[in-house]
Amino acid sequence: MTITCEQIQKKLNDLLKEQMNLDDFSLPSVPTEFLNIELKNICIRNIDSGKKLIITAEEIDHGRLFVLCANRTSTSPTEYQYVFSFKFKGTYKLDGVKILGKEIKELGFISLDVTEALYGSEENAPIDTATIRAWNQIILSEPDQEDYTLPEDEAIFHGIRLYGTLHIANLTASVSLFLGFREENSFMGLSDLDSIVPDYRRELWHDAQYTFGPITMRRIGLKYSQGHLHFLLDAVLAYGSIELKLAGLGVKTPLMHWDPKQELLGLDLSYDMEALSMAGSLLKSILDTESYAGAVVVETLGRSLSAIGSYSANPGHNPSLFVYAKTNQPLGGPPYLYVKGLGLGFGINRKFLEPAIEDVSQVPLLSDLEPDKVLSELEGNKWIVEEHGTNWLAVGLDFTSFGLIESKALLIGQFAKEFEMLLLGRSELKIPKNNTSPYVFIEIALKGAWKPSEGFVGGEALLTDNSFLLHPNSKIKGGFAASFWYDHEHKGDFAVTSGGYHPHFLIPEHYPKVQRLSLNWPIAGGTIKGESYFAFTPSFAMGGGNLELSYAKSGAKLSLTAYADVLIQWEPFHFEAAFGVTIAASLRISIKHVGSKTFHVELGADLEMWGTPTGGKVSIRFKSLRLTVGFGADRSGAKAGSVEGLLDLLPNTGKIPEDFVGTHIKSGLLKETPDDHRWIVRPDDMSFEIETSIPFTKLMFLGDPYDARDQNDPNQKTLSIRPLGVSNVQDSTLSVSVLHIDSDRTNDKYWDFVFERRNVPEALWGEPIDPKEMRPVQSHIIRTVKITIWPKKPEDEKVGELFLPDGLGFDKLGTRSIDKVWNRQTPGKPKALDDGNKMLQIIQDTINRDDVRKKRDHLISQLMTAKIYNGKNDPLSELKKQVHVVYTEPPLLLKQ
Repeated sequence: MTITCEQIQKKLNDLLKEQMNLDDFSLPSVPTEFLNIELKNICIRNIDSGKKLIITAEEIDHGRLFVLCANRTSTSPTEYQYVFSFKFKGTYKLDGVKILGKEIKELGFISLDVTEALYGSEENAPIDTATIRAWNQIILSEPDQEDYTLPEDEAIFHGIRLYGTLHIANLTASVSLFLGFREENSFMGLSDLDSIVPDYRRELWHDAQYTFGPITMRRIGLKYSQGHLHFLLDAVLAYGSIELKLAGLGVKTPLMHWDPKQELLGLDLSYDMEALSMAGSLLKSILDTESYAGAVVVETLGRSLSAIGSYSANPGHNPSLFVYAKTNQPLGGPPYLYVKGLGLGFGINRKFLEPAIEDVSQVPLLSDLEPDKVLSELEGNKWIVEEHGTNWLAVGLDFTSFGLIESKALLIGQFAKEFEMLLLGRSELKIPKNNTSPYVFIEIALKGAWKPSEGFVGGEALLTDNSFLLHPNSKIKGGFAASFWYDHEHKGDFAVTSGGYHPHFLIPEHYPKVQRLSLNWPIAGGTIKGESYFAFTPSFAMGGGNLELSYAKSGAKLSLTAYADVLIQWEPFHFEAAFGVTIAASLRISIKHVGSKTFHVELGADLEMWGTPTGGKVSIRFKSLRLTVGFGADRSGAKAGSVEGLLDLLPNTGKIPEDFVGTHIKSGLLKETPDDHRWIVRPDDMSFEIETSIPFTKLMFLGDPYDARDQNDPNQKTLSIRPLGVSNVQDSTLSVSVLHIDSDRTNDKYWDFVFERRNVPEALWGEPIDPKEMRPVQSHIIRTVKITIWPKKPEDEKVGELFLPDGLGFDKLGTRSIDKVWNRQTPGKPKALDDGNKMLQIIQDTINRDDVRKKRDHLISQLMTAKIYNGKNDPLSELKKQVHVVYTEPPLLLKQ
């Protein structure tokens, strides 16, 4: 009986259960893609009351064919021996597959023609060819069913197999790839079979020996795993003597359709020459689909280097790489810099993140970790991140100084849109050096930076929490910093500090913030504490600290506290200082039936001073009583400085001392005469600068006044002189005149200019401040200090028209006739003929040739018509005769 279901859609898994009465039917090891196939045009043939079943159908989406043939077993009316086949008839070709982010079209020589996937249910014996032929006869009994027949050339064993043909260039190989069993323990009992056991390997390999570019393909393999068909490529990438094995290289695709994805487990590097050998591996990162990291050992000149590296080629990103190699074998050097190890590294499309000073000691490249640990720390904690266009170079040193100080330093040059350099380091001092219980241990983290884009260079240092003096409980902490700004917003500013700043100093945002230098030592019931600081800026110097000694035992307490804080302003000079000492004692007494009583006494003294003029006050404290006595001048402010003192503070801008106005050529200079320092310039490209050390608010340029202040910046409307105590200077004028060399006549029509405003020290040109406040101020303010001057471009004016023959052109010279534009003549830029030795001969042979003479006559006629030239048309016969006398050197000839 044959049943055709034209409109019914079924899943293969449901169809098997329904027609074979297997309620518990399941194929756990068969790819689920087969069981979930949606079928149409289902034809079911029930033969001899269910003893035989033949089912044919088509896949809904792609029209691929499905056939199932089954015989009822003699042991049970509900058990069947069966085979099903899924006819693929597809081609999987590897051309266009990407390896390490690059498309490899040459892989097109590898392809797989898939014909069918076939499953046999019988575990204990194969389905013989006679049974298969009987099924095919039933299938062929219906018209147009040839494509549904099963292969008859061999028995069908238990399990599912993929059949096809593998093409490797001009070679072909039949494929019978085992995909799985119904039950994974079905290998049991295979030894009882009388026939030959089939190939149950889940990987098939075929020799290739195919080379394209630097890649040699040695073998091609096929494998099925977790619903995917894998093309396995045993390949080696070779550059000269360097061999890079692509471990686990392959392409995987879902079994039912072609959707290739690259696979690469790692890169095995090997290089072996007499002078140098390398070996190592980069393994694929678990967290990243196309990242590889690992270690390499390099041996050369009798020394061994260990290197770590990482390569990434993730989709949507440019490939990136970093490598860092290090040797721990001593290289020698002077006692203060005895090198114990050297490191070199680089990064491409990688950025080395600048750490905070508190994190420098944690930088993996400064640690003593093993290479694999260093690599995991770098990758896991994001010290180095991918960033397109950012590259870096690094040099590392591991050295000792005088056998006492152990140091590690790392210098990094980072290249991106902006260049910067970082210096990271860690040093430690231990005394005695080899003692497990030293008396002194000091560990310092160091960081330096040079950032040209910010006009900044500076460095920081920090005592780590591990540092102590005399005893591990005697902890010392603190930071140091030196920062300098030589350009941009904070140009000329600087800050040098050890332990921070004065308590009343409001720290500018761009200044480095550091910890107080401190000591904290609990000892035998008492404590020794202390802090200190020092700082130096363009406007101030400051320093100070405090010390506290305390002791407590059995209800008695005794303490001594002392402090000192000094703040000095430079111009005008002023200082503030405070000193103090306090002695305190307390005793707690317990009296029976009365309770406890605490007796406390405190005695202190404070001294405050200021100046100039110098004054101050002294205070004596006893418990809650205070006696204060003043002396000297009142706190009235700093005395204004002198003009001579101000001039000493100004930078020199000219060529002689006390030359506060300088003139400098900016562009167009050809040469400068050695005697009188005159400029020989190109007038079309000439400009020069006038720069002053004194800001100006007005400009008198060629007799005309101009306001030099920026009208959009209200802060530039006034100019003050802080060292002189002067506010709102009424007039600061720069006068500029440009004279003819042969007269005192001002050449006022041919020049133009532009102002340039720059940062100037507020300590010199800012508003006077009240010294009683001693408030910090911004380091710089913007004022006008420079102008750039250049010749005006001539205005074009049409004075005639020229009609030139082909091959000739002309330059516009300006509004005036040739004899009046002496300051605008532009040197030509002729192209020389190749052979300079024949130039004079060429002139002599061609200067009066008919075609040349006609062009010259026409050109002169046009110049006369345009009223540009009114001379005669010389035949140049004398020039032809005397060409070797007229030209002492071969001239340049223009190519037409």
